Amino acid sequence: MDIFFSEKAWGQDVKAARFYFVLVFVMISLMHSCAHKASQSVWINDAYSDVPLDNILVISIDKSLLNKKLLEDEFVRQLHDRGIRAVAGYTVFEYYDEILDERLIIDKVRELEMEAVLIARLADTSEVEAYKGPINPYRSDIYRYYSDCCVTISLGYNILIETKIFNAKYDTLIWSSLTEAVFDVSPEITIKAYIPIIVEDLLQKGMI
Repeated sequence: MDIFFSEKAWGQDVKAARFYFVLVFVMISLMHSCAHKASQSVWINDAYSDVPLDNILVISIDKSLLNKKLLEDEFVRQLHDRGIRAVAGYTVFEYYDEILDERLIIDKVRELEMEAVLIARLADTSEVEAYKGPINPYRSDIYRYYSDCCVTISLGYNILIETKIFNAKYDTLIWSSLTEAVFDVSPEITIKAYIPIIVEDLLQKGMI
């Protein structure tokens, strides 16, 4: 009789464990599906025709060095998959936890023979005004935007992944986007979910 009851209790535990597993799986699936819903606003410099781009230096702006590396590594990976030569900023700059000197960026772009610089940052929606595109894109130089750092994001906030691409030779903004994301899991999951959307737009616009 004791054996019968112990087997019955064991069976109930298995059923409970299965139910818990299914419940967790459903919750994760729902979170994953919600994480891929994006709202994106894009501006493109119609006067710029020297595309597609082949060599891109990727620089992330964030107070967290970990977030910088996550953003840059994912952009580089996605661009490499499409045959683009891309370099993560943290792999070529020293003291990357500090704001870089303008001369360092200029010299590194020339040394690596980069034709474009992609700068990306995570921003809380409250930190960014309604997106209308730059009023005068020809005055939006690389370093002015880069040095306008940084914001810290907390879990549970809607955020914007702000991405800008500059022509390195003429220091001209040629493409810009704001992609709204839900930052409710982790920086890595959020970044990996939304960067493909950004890269796909670049592909569709003929930028890469």
